[in-house]
Amino acid sequence: MLVSRAERKTVGEAGVVYLEHLETIKQRKPTTMADYRGYLRRHLEPYFATRTLDRIEPELVEAYMRLKLETLSSKMVVNHLNFLHGLFGLELEIGQRAATTRGRKLPVRTSAARRVVNAARTGCAARLAFTCVASPPTPSSKVERSPPFACCPVTAHW
Repeated sequence: MLVSRAERKTVGEAGVVYLEHLETIKQRKPTTMADYRGYLRRHLEPYFATRTLDRIEPELVEAYMRLKLETLSSKMVVNHLNFLHGLFGLELEIGQRAATTRGRKLPVRTSAARRVVNAARTGCAARLAFTCVASPPTPSSKVERSPPFACCPVTAHW
């Protein structure tokens, strides 16, 4: 799906939408929401700055992970990546819904950033490293959509 530059979201912009989704639809606890706001405001938003979601490459996510592991626990870094995973997933879902309402069916594409984020979500560092290095996405790759990680094709490989 082609999206105009004005419609492309940064991590900060998409994060605000995701936080609203978590609070209103998923009804997360206030303390959990405070943690999520902190992940976004203090860590993810400053690091990814003005880069739009479509410009986030796996190397950038991997560099973020390495940088944060210098000062934070591995559990906290995985929490950040889980949040980023959810953010990407919601944006994909919103894009799919918008395309469907316009009468178009979107092809399911492999996103390298979602591969990295999903690998981190599994909590396995070796799997994350393997995903980053050994299985880069190809432009023609497609995946089967199956819950619960329909937005992340790495689960189809494990």
